[in-house]
Amino acid sequence: MIRRVGETQYACGAFLKACYDTGLTDRNTQLPHEMRHFFRLLSIAGLLGFLSLSGRTYLNRIVNLGRPNSLDSQLTTNNFLRILGVDEPAPRMERALNAFSPDEHLLLVAPASEPFAGQVYLTLSYLSYPRRLSAVFCIGPQQGRTEGPPISAIDGFLFFETRPENPGRSSASIGAKMTIVRRRSTAPWRSFCR
Repeated sequence: MIRRVGETQYACGAFLKACYDTGLTDRNTQLPHEMRHFFRLLSIAGLLGFLSLSGRTYLNRIVNLGRPNSLDSQLTTNNFLRILGVDEPAPRMERALNAFSPDEHLLLVAPASEPFAGQVYLTLSYLSYPRRLSAVFCIGPQQGRTEGPPISAIDGFLFFETRPENPGRSSASIGAKMTIVRRRSTAPWRSFCR
């Protein structure tokens, strides 16, 4: 469209130059009234066309947004934890984490190959506050990369996309992908990578 407008302006300019050069009109005289009126109407029509097209596009975007979301305080957190495959995962995780006292230390164990492991870790760090949450992302048996504050004693484990060996009765599952186990351990973090 821009190229066409430029070509049209160039053609009009070339036409006027040809008129001047052939002597059909004098450079000091203005364009005839009808021609000035035509160019003025042409520019107004182009401007109105542009405004209507861009306004329509803008309004379509607004209309397609749909109704606004409710003011749910867990809306974003629920979206981040949707990977767990349950309804309302954030309140469920909060209830499970509230079983631990605020001064206890937790460890998330997750496979490094899981693309959402980092997102889950950061979201759970937010939900578990004021409890300290660290993570080990397992690369292989007894191999993993650690994240978070150093902890000497661990009071509970959050197994994401991995299964604990013996979860025991004090474990809670949030969907098929998350198991929370209350168990005290001072073992090295990488030992939980199987």
